[in-house]
Amino acid sequence: MDEDKEKKDLKDELFKTKEELDKLYRDLGRIYDIVNTIHSTLRLSELASISKTIIEQTLGLDTYSLIVYDSVTKQFVVVETSNLSKDIEEKALQSVRDFADEWHRKHKASVEPEKTKITSDAGDSITRIPIAVYKRTVGALFISDEILDKVNHEGNEILTLITNQLTVAMENSILYEITRKLSITDDKTGIYNLRYLKQRLALELRRAHRYERPLSFLMIDIDDFKRYNDTYGHIAGDVVIKEIADVIKGLCRQIDMVARYGGEEFCVMLPETDGAGAEMVAKRLIDLVAEYEFKGKAEDDVERLSVSVGVASYPEHADSASQLIELSDQALLIAKKNGKNQFQVVTKGKGSVN
Repeated sequence: MDEDKEKKDLKDELFKTKEELDKLYRDLGRIYDIVNTIHSTLRLSELASISKTIIEQTLGLDTYSLIVYDSVTKQFVVVETSNLSKDIEEKALQSVRDFADEWHRKHKASVEPEKTKITSDAGDSITRIPIAVYKRTVGALFISDEILDKVNHEGNEILTLITNQLTVAMENSILYEITRKLSITDDKTGIYNLRYLKQRLALELRRAHRYERPLSFLMIDIDDFKRYNDTYGHIAGDVVIKEIADVIKGLCRQIDMVARYGGEEFCVMLPETDGAGAEMVAKRLIDLVAEYEFKGKAEDDVERLSVSVGVASYPEHADSASQLIELSDQALLIAKKNGKNQFQVVTKGKGSVN
């Protein structure tokens, strides 16, 4: 009888062990899938969407807020939120900003990313789980205390693991964005380089052709730049190039693309803009540069400069990216020959200028 009981106990123990191993196997498989999903992209925007799916479907959280630093707007933004009041959501957002400022100010010497409770005016409470990368906060996941209290030790370990993996993924995304930005921008001005502009111009032209939309292109050159460079030196000349790049960027819309063509030349792609619209942009740019006060020899001295602009448009003048660039450059040369500080438009039909 004792032998039968011993066999039964052993059988029960083996069955229990098998169930635990099966559960561990399933959990490990689930964690493996989660980690693979998190690291399936290097783009922050896609990572935010993936995070939402993991938070809601995998972790089963229905009350949360995910806040991430947006490198474009250069501020923390609420990526996803669910079942949190506006009051506590705003407090959560402010707490991330405050913690990020403190983190930066103290250089992480005495500030560690740890869970912190945030309480609303109504008494609701959430916990902040910070996401920190490269000695700075890049976001945080906020979870309702009521839900967090129900998470057992095992669930808390999974939550910590996923948060850590999100941190690593965001770290990789930031590195990717930095590397990508360096590869497509001009180091002196921060605007796009010619190689990337040509890629984008080809894509935009295909879109313009497909939807029968206009697109214009400006070629811009700083007038008498050599004289300024010879007078004030290359360092001052580099400052002028950067300042004019900023003037051009400030004039353009978000959908426009400003690039450095080379030396003291710039170019601008203007999607959804016909010849008349491009002329208005060119005229406004010429006026803005003419009004700009560049540094002279003495501290209070002001130097005035000007730019010349060549304008070409699709479909009036060109069918390809190379034609747009070539014709706008030819128009620019005519503007320079006609006295500078002016713009010239391609007016004789496709493939030619005045």
